[in-house]
Amino acid sequence: MNIAELLLCPACRNGQIDNASCQHCGQVFSDDGGTPRLFADNKTISFVVRYVTLEETGEALRGALKRGTEVGASGEVYHLDRSHMARFRQLPPGSRVLEVGCGGGQMRHWVQSKGWHYCGTDVSKTRVNSDLQRFGGPDFLSDAHNLPLADNSFDLVYSAAVTEHLAAPHLAIQEIFRVLKPGGLYLGNGSFLEPWHDESFFHITLNGAIALLLQAGFQPEAVWPSEGYSGYKALPVMDNTATRVVRHVGHAMHGASRGFFALKRMLRGADRYGEAEQLRDLAKTAGAIDWIARKPG
Repeated sequence: MNIAELLLCPACRNGQIDNASCQHCGQVFSDDGGTPRLFADNKTISFVVRYVTLEETGEALRGALKRGTEVGASGEVYHLDRSHMARFRQLPPGSRVLEVGCGGGQMRHWVQSKGWHYCGTDVSKTRVNSDLQRFGGPDFLSDAHNLPLADNSFDLVYSAAVTEHLAAPHLAIQEIFRVLKPGGLYLGNGSFLEPWHDESFFHITLNGAIALLLQAGFQPEAVWPSEGYSGYKALPVMDNTATRVVRHVGHAMHGASRGFFALKRMLRGADRYGEAEQLRDLAKTAGAIDWIARKPG
């Protein structure tokens, strides 16, 4: 994949970028240590959000409230959930993958090793720890609210722990929708009760995730609370002053809440306390929310 052929000027959206400038409007772009900085000078962006009713959100949630095909963290790639990984594995060879908020580009090798093409973008090269910076970094720097990429360019877009950092998540998800091919997949997650996540803006509930996806035009296929990571665990972990004892308290509260839900399932029976009811309960104290959505077509 030649990424340069997919780049579109973020200032005018009419011209391709060649030799660090737009062929159409003349916008000039700088670089950061050899990585192109593709930001528009004009920082005023207008967008329309389709109104989604509570009833529409509720209906979509009833259809999508389920775990993905597998449970838990994959262990293969930093931040990658097994259910997301299972969807990755359905991609045919040669598919194009875009990672928005790619950090150090730590996913690049895994994606390319499977025979897919990888493109990673982030707002900065240094807002990740040094362990992640060694993976090569983003292919280019850009604003998720204004992706410098052509329409219908990618088969799958992935974003992990990104949505909470966006000043206008409605717009950013519209951008993800725009650059996906019809029928393409959007795999993502965002913080809920994981507090103050590195200067975060907005945290997200189950209803919030569904509404954002619907507003952008996506068809939500699965939405669920992140496995094994509740607010009980997240609160002490995200507090840099937390002692080991405080962390143990958080883990104990997490275990107690999960034990209560297991008891509830045993007493009520699987028919009356099914997956949807269990996920609704887990979502009340979830550290983060995951989703799988598809662009129609």
